[in-house]
Amino acid sequence: MFISTMNIQMTLTPTISSISSQFTPRIDLPNRSLFIRPLQNKKPISRTVCMAEPYLLKKLESAEKTWKDLSVKLADPDVVSNPSEYQKLAQSMSELDEVVATYRGFKDCEKQLEESKVLSKDPDVDEEMAEMIASEIESLSDQLIVFEEKLKMLLIPSDPLDSRNILLEVRAGTGGEEAGLWAADLVRMYQRYCERNALRYSPLSSSEAERGGYKTYVMEVKGARVYSKLKYESGVHRVQRVPQTEAQGRIHTSTATVAIMPEVRMSIRYEIKLKEQQESQRNQRKSQVGSGSRSEKIRTYNYKDNRVTDHRLKMNFELTSFLDGDIETAIQSCASMEQRELLEELADSVGTAAR
Repeated sequence: MFISTMNIQMTLTPTISSISSQFTPRIDLPNRSLFIRPLQNKKPISRTVCMAEPYLLKKLESAEKTWKDLSVKLADPDVVSNPSEYQKLAQSMSELDEVVATYRGFKDCEKQLEESKVLSKDPDVDEEMAEMIASEIESLSDQLIVFEEKLKMLLIPSDPLDSRNILLEVRAGTGGEEAGLWAADLVRMYQRYCERNALRYSPLSSSEAERGGYKTYVMEVKGARVYSKLKYESGVHRVQRVPQTEAQGRIHTSTATVAIMPEVRMSIRYEIKLKEQQESQRNQRKSQVGSGSRSEKIRTYNYKDNRVTDHRLKMNFELTSFLDGDIETAIQSCASMEQRELLEELADSVGTAAR
């Protein structure tokens, strides 16, 4: 934002500067002009207490220090003359660019907010000016929150598997023939999700049940960051409904298990590694789906009440649209929950290191 200067009975000078540094944070902030009176006979403004949690500040200060150290090393003639070393350090530095840029924008915004708060207490400020300053304080406070939330996300360790394509396996669990029919319904749900989100799927293998449905069904799903989206679907999916095979109209409870496995990247040089990955996948599948019993559910699909309950989120969704592939809200909610857990772990790790 830019603070204009003009003459109003006296020469006014800017006291809130635009966010600036050698980096430009990747956050769109509203533009606004604010005319303010200069401070007279005021002591230098001390840095405001940061809104961010202490653990966040420690991580950010460490990242900025590392970035500065790397920039010094990259100017070293010995490093410049060594292309491989230079490239390695440059890559490390580039990975911190966005974090450092956003952190510096955060600090500049924080400084402006403190200056505005000091101005708001100036007895010489008239009513109109006070309103403008109050509006500026509100705007800067909002921007500071945006900066802080972005910084939290930037510090969360990324899952190296998130960018991979996946194998999605649906397997009938407890419930006999109804479990196979339920497995087929889940297959259709994920196919519709793929169609809604421009993901490509193709069946790899299936074993049909006697009265329709599937004992097992495996399909490959390809697209942008597929694993990051569908990894939360792993587990036991429980259904409560009157089965097609039920003559008395009684509600039955059945299950199907879903396993999401990231693709194995093939390489002739690493056959041993491939076998290890395949073994890891088998173990991963076992950990994801458990025994498939009714008590090991991540969701319950209740047909009578047209309701889906995600037990991890403690949230309900409308069944009809959910089974038509409208599961993005549930997926994003799971991602947000995981982010909160990772932030808590980050805070704990910093706290432990400080002790």
